[in-house]
Amino acid sequence: MRKMREALVGCAVVLSGLLASCDGPTPRQGKDAASGGKVEPFTAETLTLEERQARHFTPEIIMKMGRIGAYTLSPDGTRVAYTVTRYNVSEDASRTAIYVQDVKKTEGILVADDGSSPKWINNGTAIAFLRNVDGTSQLFSVNAEGGAATQLTKFDHDINAFWVSPDNSQLLYATQVQVEKTTLDRYPGMSKAKVRIIDSLMYRHWSYWVDGKYSHLLLTKFEGDKTTRGRDIMEGEPWDSPLAPYFDDADVAWAADSKSIFYTSKKSTGREYATTTNSNIYRYQLANGSTEVLTASNKGYDKLPVVSPDGTKLLWQRMVTPGYESDRARLMCMDLTDGSVAELMAAYDQNADAFSWTPDGKSVCVISGQRGTKQLFLLDVATRTLTQVTKGQYDINWAAPIEAGYLVQRTQLNKGPELYTYTNGAFHPFTDINGDIYASIDLSEVQERWINTTNGEKMLTWVVLPPNFDSTKKYPAVLYCQGGPQSTVSQFWSYRWNLQLMASQGYVVVCPNRHGVPS
Repeated sequence: MRKMREALVGCAVVLSGLLASCDGPTPRQGKDAASGGKVEPFTAETLTLEERQARHFTPEIIMKMGRIGAYTLSPDGTRVAYTVTRYNVSEDASRTAIYVQDVKKTEGILVADDGSSPKWINNGTAIAFLRNVDGTSQLFSVNAEGGAATQLTKFDHDINAFWVSPDNSQLLYATQVQVEKTTLDRYPGMSKAKVRIIDSLMYRHWSYWVDGKYSHLLLTKFEGDKTTRGRDIMEGEPWDSPLAPYFDDADVAWAADSKSIFYTSKKSTGREYATTTNSNIYRYQLANGSTEVLTASNKGYDKLPVVSPDGTKLLWQRMVTPGYESDRARLMCMDLTDGSVAELMAAYDQNADAFSWTPDGKSVCVISGQRGTKQLFLLDVATRTLTQVTKGQYDINWAAPIEAGYLVQRTQLNKGPELYTYTNGAFHPFTDINGDIYASIDLSEVQERWINTTNGEKMLTWVVLPPNFDSTKKYPAVLYCQGGPQSTVSQFWSYRWNLQLMASQGYVVVCPNRHGVPS
C-alpha cells in the first residue's frame, strides 16, 4: 500500500521536530512469544536521566512514545487485539508489535513482536496479521494466547490489506496491480531513460506518482499455509479499491453469509477522476462473479460499508454534494432484502464517523462532533433516536460495545491515544502505553474559552498553556488556525501538529474554531 503521511493540513507557527513515537511498560509475553519468519533485533529508545530530570516535553521525547492503533474486538467481545509501534531514531528503525488483552484486565499479552493489521480468525481463537518477509508483506497467523507464528502466504507480491470471510473459507486481499502500460512497455529500447509520460490527470497524488498501478482486490480460498495467489475480481480496471489515497481497509466488507463482498471504488479516470468525489459501493457475488453498483443515485462520496450482524442491513458514509470533499458525512442504511435506503441521522447536523453495529443489530455506535470534541453516541436504528453516551473535554476516536459498557480510544490535547473502558458513566484506563513518559514530564493545562465575535456570536477557542504557567508573566503566542476550516479543532493528538509540544517550548497556543468548522 502506498504510504501516506498524516494529512492534517494546518496554518500555524510550526516548531521543528513535530514527529513522534515510544516508551512505556512492556505487556507480558504469551506462551513462547517466538515468531515465524526472521525478525531483526530491535530496541526502542527510552527516556534518559537528563530528560527525566528536566521534565520538559521535546521532539526527542515525542519520538520515544509508543503509538497504539489497529484496534479490533474479538467476535465474542471479550478481548481486543491492538498494535503498538515504537521507534529508534538513532538506528532509523521502527517496529510494530501485536497485543491481545482481555477487556476485564489492564495488561496485554504480546502475541507477535513484528506484525501489523491484526484480525481475528477461526472464531476468535487466532489472529491473522501482516509481516514483511524478504521485502514483501505476507500473511501470518498466531494463536490468540501467543506462541509461534505461522506464515500463511509466500506470494511474489505484497498483501497490503486483507479480509477473511466470516466462515473462514475465503481470503480477500489488496495488492498493487499493473493495469496500464509503463514507459518501458511503450519504449522498450529506452530502458535507461528516467522519464514519465504524462498525458492526463491524475498524474500525482500528494506523495506518490500515479504510474499505472492500482490497488485491486484478489480472492482465493483460505487454506492456511497452503493458501495460493488470488484471482483479481477487478481485472483490467484502472481504479483502486480501497480508495486512494488513504487505502482504508474499512472500504471493504464481507457479507455476513460469506457469499458476497462489498467494496468501495471511484470508477472514473482522467480529469473526471481528479475532480469528482463520486465513489460508489459495489457488491461482488462469489457464485457468478457479477458486480453491481448499490449507490449510483448519489454523485458524491459513498464509502465505508458495514454489514449488520444478521446480514440484512448495510451501513455506509455518504456525502451528497458532488466534488465537495468536506461535505457533511451522513450515515446511510440499506435494507439488503428490498434495497430501500434511509439516512439515519438526518435530524442531526453533524458528521457521522467511526460507526459500528451493536451485537444485537438494533443500534449503531457512532462518533460525532459536540462543542469542539468528538463524542460517542448510540443510535436506535428503528426509532432514529440518538443518545449521547460520553461527554467531556476529550475526543473519542474509536469505540466498541463490550459487556460492561464500551471500549474506547481517547485523546486530549495534552495526552495521546490510549484505550479506556467506559462503564456507568466513568472511564477506566485499559492501556498505559506511555504512562512512564506522562509521569516524567510537565503537561500543559488546556482551557476552553468562548470568544465574542464581530457578528455577535461566540466562538469556541482552546488555549493550551505552557507547563507551570504563571499568570503574572508574559508569554509569546502561537495562533493555530487549522486548514479548511472543514475540520474541528478538537481534543486531538497529532504527531505532526502537536499542540502540547508547541506549548512546552514556552508558547501560549491559541486554537480558534473559526466559522465553518463542523462542531
